[in-house]
Amino acid sequence: MGKILDIIPYFYFQKDNNLAPFIEVLDSEYDELEKKISGITDLINVDKCPDDKLVYLAALTGCPLIGNDTLFWRRQIKNWPHILKLKGTQKSLELVLDSVGADSWDIKTFFRDAGGGYVTHKPDGKPFLDNSGLWCNIRTHYFGVQLTLSKNFVEKHDFNWDVQEVKEKVNYRHL
Repeated sequence: MGKILDIIPYFYFQKDNNLAPFIEVLDSEYDELEKKISGITDLINVDKCPDDKLVYLAALTGCPLIGNDTLFWRRQIKNWPHILKLKGTQKSLELVLDSVGADSWDIKTFFRDAGGGYVTHKPDGKPFLDNSGLWCNIRTHYFGVQLTLSKNFVEKHDFNWDVQEVKEKVNYRHL
């Protein structure tokens, strides 16, 4: 018996009619609809989302996707909330590099000193705005990044990145 057929009182089936076969067809359609409805939650689960729908999931979260490999897209989408929460920190930058499959990286942190130059230690004194509109002597930091992607890794994943696109997506600034 089916879900709909089970709730119809028995006396409706005592006469010779086509109600039972009709209800059985409805039951099968109901089962199909139930499967589709249960699949809706898969669309927002980064692990279960179909590959062709990942771009939509990324768009819903505002996550920029780099590269063409869905494995890395999933990693980028998973890491995105943490990257946003930690934005501007070395840890967020490490998450970005991990998301795009970097094998290794070296991150150097720089600060602005009172003269506007880059230094590797936090400057003392109060921050101030110079004549050009640049904050100096500030404890905000800048990063220098050197990363490595192995040749085998790049060939395996067929990275065909547009350098300009990557620069725009990670808000690249040359220091």
